[in-house]
Amino acid sequence: MVEVSYDEAPAGIDVSAYRTSLRIYVNGEKVHVPEPDPHELLLDFLRKRGFTGAKLGCGEGGCGACTVVVSRWDAASGSVRHASVNACLMPLLAADGCAVTTVEGIGNARTGMHPVQQRMTDLHGSQCGFCTPGIVMAMYGIFLNEPEATTAHVEENMDGNLCRCTGYRRILDAAQAALAAQACASPQEAVRLALLSLSSPTAGSV
Repeated sequence: MVEVSYDEAPAGIDVSAYRTSLRIYVNGEKVHVPEPDPHELLLDFLRKRGFTGAKLGCGEGGCGACTVVVSRWDAASGSVRHASVNACLMPLLAADGCAVTTVEGIGNARTGMHPVQQRMTDLHGSQCGFCTPGIVMAMYGIFLNEPEATTAHVEENMDGNLCRCTGYRRILDAAQAALAAQACASPQEAVRLALLSLSSPTAGSV
């Protein structure tokens, strides 16, 4: 086994263009991690910070209980791109320069629920609740990208979110109700400004 040390840069490589810190937004809050663990997963990082809505279910990206939305500024298109991701599979370092939104970041019963959360509640789309945060975030991610998504599009893009007790009829009813209410106008400008601030010269200060 060959051990490689990075104490000294290989010849010909300018390391001044690189950094060893992580810069992301989590639910609108800028987070600066000076020395991130390269082996840490996004899910573990979030849960350690108190965002426990995302759950560890299968640990293989198959159940969707860990779903969060990751937003990234796409300079080529001049817009924000949103993706629902399995936080149990995504390395924390892959979220560098991104805005991460968990279920806690879109609303709660005390301060006001997001329309998607409200529809899930009103139409009894949750029973034990273990999978509910992931399902809510999957819906949220779909509607951010496709505010006028069809029912077929919703069904196809939620096939990675499993529910073992409620049944999918009520969940899909909630999705259709949220869709009819145009529940997810995309916060493009707010996320765009947040992501631009991450790439600014002063982004390292929190």
